[in-house]
Amino acid sequence: MYRLVLMLVSILSAAGAQAGVRGCDVDSDYDLRIGAQELEFTRPQGVPASVLMRGGRLIVDGREVALDPADVRRIAAFEGEVRALVPEVKAIALDAVEIAFAALTEVVRSFSDDSAPALARLERARADLVTRVRTADSTAHFDERFVARTVEQLVGEVVPLVVGNVVSSAITAALSGDRAGISEIEARAARLEREIETRVETGARALEARAEGLCPRFARLAELDASLEYRHADGRALQLLRMDGRTR
Repeated sequence: MYRLVLMLVSILSAAGAQAGVRGCDVDSDYDLRIGAQELEFTRPQGVPASVLMRGGRLIVDGREVALDPADVRRIAAFEGEVRALVPEVKAIALDAVEIAFAALTEVVRSFSDDSAPALARLERARADLVTRVRTADSTAHFDERFVARTVEQLVGEVVPLVVGNVVSSAITAALSGDRAGISEIEARAARLEREIETRVETGARALEARAEGLCPRFARLAELDASLEYRHADGRALQLLRMDGRTR
């Protein structure tokens, strides 16, 4: 029975694992909000706390700074590249959501005698997450960490429902001496585990390939950031992005 519970938890975890697809190692101390006229980088700690890009202009902690013509072009190019990337990043996040929820739905249907409540809960959560990703104007609400946290939370809610249903069936079979019934439940769990793992891994590889295809464009953003002549009052570079964990 304990082995069966572990197997079911493993299946559900695999079903939700797809939400964390990563392509290349891009990091930032800032959250990014994409406004109609500006890009706003903000962080809870550190100086500066706010950096705005607006049509080639740079506003640091509420104060517009003087830029030479080359930096104006770099800032404008940075803005354009970010706006072009956002829909593609969101599309990858949305496909990750669909893969994860399709797998979770399959698990619930396979192991719940009365799957309607759990399936309705899953569909509401899926629709809500899709809407939030599509309408989000901040990277805090559509990056892989946000999607992964949301799906992991849902997996935690679904696990007791599915495990409780299957354990109840297994206990009933055990008390009635139905060893064939217990074996059938375990075989079904093992079969579904293989199927889910294969499906999730296939989806993960496809999404990771798409995400990796964006790496040169993120590298271009990092290059634009690194090439800015602008420096803070203490001589530090702007450094909005880091690639491969490197710092300047």
